[in-house]
Amino acid sequence: MVTAITPAVAKRLNLKTVSITEIATPSGTKECSQYLVDILLPNMVRANSITVVEAIPSSCDVLIGLDIIRAGDFAVSNYDGRTSFSFRVPSMQCFDFTKHSYQ
Repeated sequence: MVTAITPAVAKRLNLKTVSITEIATPSGTKECSQYLVDILLPNMVRANSITVVEAIPSSCDVLIGLDIIRAGDFAVSNYDGRTSFSFRVPSMQCFDFTKHSYQ
């Protein structure tokens, strides 16, 4: 899965199409513009020269894809009824939550 941005974001940033690609969605396949962007995440992790597709992610402007997530460690927790996530680059350890599944 690649990173996706809405048409509104592409327009607001005045992005220029670098190519057209076909993507698969739950409702079928469609052609989408691709753009080359740099992304700076809130924790100051930077992804340079990422090819993103123009799509309509559900209720957000940008959907970070596995093209960025696979560069580091990503964890989601739902402790005490509160969902949180954390991301860091570079990867620093392997997480294995099944190792202690008896707890």
